[in-house]
Formats: sequence, C-alpha cells, structure tokens
Amino acid sequence: MYNAEEREKAYRERLKDAAKIINKKYGRLFAVRANAYKEGEELKYYCDCNCGNYCFRYGSDLVSGKANSCGCLEKDEEKQAKIDKKMNKINEIVGNKYGRLTVVKAEIFLHEKNRRYFCECSCGSAGKWFYKGALTSGRTISCGCITRRQYLDNRF
Repeated sequence: MYNAEEREKAYRERLKDAAKIINKKYGRLFAVRANAYKEGEELKYYCDCNCGNYCFRYGSDLVSGKANSCGCLEKDEEKQAKIDKKMNKINEIVGNKYGRLTVVKAEIFLHEKNRRYFCECSCGSAGKWFYKGALTSGRTISCGCITRRQYLDNRF
C-alpha cells in the first residue's frame, strides 16, 4: 500500500486541485469547501445553491457542467414546462370569434379553476371578461348588446 509520505503527497495534490474549484460559481452552485474523502475516491465539494439549499458534488461534475444546481434547476424547468403547456392550451382560443365577441387575451386567476377571457364586442362597447365554457358552448355571443336591443324592440 502507501506509506505515510506518499499519502501526504497525494493529499497535498488533492488540496491543490481543490483550490482550483473552491470559491467559484458553477451554474447555480458556489463551491465552498472540499469535503473529507476516502482514499482513492474523488473529492466531493460542499456547495451552496442560489435557492438556499446546499449539496455535495464531485469536482469533475462541477467543472464539466454536469452538476449546476442542487436539483432545483430541474424542478424549475419541469414547473416552467407545465406552465408553458398550460399557457398554450389557454391561448388556443385567443383570436377566435364567438358570435359578436372576439377573444383578445386569456388570464388565469389563482383562486379560480376556470380560465377567463377578455373579449371585445363588434358593437364597439368596452370589452368584458367571459368564461371559456360560456363562449365555446354558444351561451354567450355578445356583450349584452343583443339582449338590450331585443328588449328595446319588444318594449315599443
């Protein structure tokens, strides 16, 4: 095996390598210190992440870019992919015309499960918010101008 001098020399070499990695940023990780190691094993580094967590990563993974977060980056990317998918589904009726209404924009309200759409009516009145179901089912075809006109026509 190794004698004491060879182990000491190998340890010092590892510390030199560790000095090249410590106090540097790798993606969202900041390498703080080299962790204790077992003989023949690669050094692991204690890293602080931008999200506030910490983790241990191998130096080779940090340098190569294989490890660039504590795992929060993957979670954020998954969350963003879900949001993008949801937004694509929400925006699919933007620009469509339902009766006299033209869908201008979509919005999700956190306290509501339903999506609401801002629509402009061809009569020229100020736009209003409508639920998707009311638009796509045909229950709502105007801002109320048709109902007002029918009421006025039947009244006189």
